[in-house]
Amino acid sequence: MSAATPGPTEPPPYGGRTLVVDTSAWAVLRKALSEPPRPPLVREFFDARAEGQLRGHTAAKLEVLHSAQNPADFLEIEERLDRLETLRITATASDAAVGALRDLSAGATSGQPALHRVKAGDVLIAATAAEHGFDVLHFDHHFDLLATVLGFESVWIAPPGRY
Repeated sequence: MSAATPGPTEPPPYGGRTLVVDTSAWAVLRKALSEPPRPPLVREFFDARAEGQLRGHTAAKLEVLHSAQNPADFLEIEERLDRLETLRITATASDAAVGALRDLSAGATSGQPALHRVKAGDVLIAATAAEHGFDVLHFDHHFDLLATVLGFESVWIAPPGRY
């Protein structure tokens, strides 16, 4: 009697990376959940969550909760966000965020004079991810820019322009 050959194994979601989820990724996920049929990004996201690869962030949590329409909606959103471990903003991440903006400002050119104009939440999420050695799951070009100065990998939840 021969042993059964194992079937092909699927690669882990997002290449097995641990990712901090930005507000923009949450917004794309929400839109994708309403699309029939659901695009593959939905399964990849939930598979990554099940594998423990996703982390929340205080800044993203605040931004997403801001969109709640009423107290019940607020509690429902908060419960969903709390399914992920939430990374907090540390002094080290705060200092790295300021340093990242300084570095972007120093790289400004006459064609791009305001490279440092990135939302505070985005730079704090990026700096926190870098501090932990994690990457960022997003749908926002700012993270590509922040990755150049903070050293994390910028991971798009969907191709730019899709949502």
